[in-house]
Amino acid sequence: MSRELNGTLFGNVPSLTSANEMGVHPVSAPKPSDSSKSIESAQKELVVKELIEEIRALKRKVYDLENRTTASESRLHSLATASKSHMERVQGAIHRLDGALKNSVQELTSKFSLLSGKFTEQRVSDTKIQALIDRHNSVIQSFEQRVTQLQKVISEQELKILNYHSTLEEMRRELQRGRR
Repeated sequence: MSRELNGTLFGNVPSLTSANEMGVHPVSAPKPSDSSKSIESAQKELVVKELIEEIRALKRKVYDLENRTTASESRLHSLATASKSHMERVQGAIHRLDGALKNSVQELTSKFSLLSGKFTEQRVSDTKIQALIDRHNSVIQSFEQRVTQLQKVISEQELKILNYHSTLEEMRRELQRGRR
């Protein structure tokens, strides 16, 4: 009993219909005189037909496997190309980010140096201003001490003048009394 597969099940498969295409030669028809030989040759013919059908089925499977392999190779190639393209884009992005990072670090370093210089300048300026303020305060304290001393001297001089004035007034009165 021979089995045949439906060719449309496996896609576009070349037709393998003749036994000659497979390298199998059909057995000639049995001779009516030899009944045992004809049974044997009929059995052999059935076996050959079954083998031919099995070979056809195997060839279809091989053809399908080759198609699948070709499709897989094509997909692998396209995936490899896409992966390579993606990796190149990622490497480009990493390179750009690395450059941007280096520029940012360099910019931050220069800004930090500038700010550090300004901070040091401000500190020196603050120190100078504080020294001027301290000197000014000491001058003011010295001036206040002198003013206080002068006020004391002026008070003493005023007292002396008042004493001299009262003594002078007293002497005038005595002089006026003595003239009279």
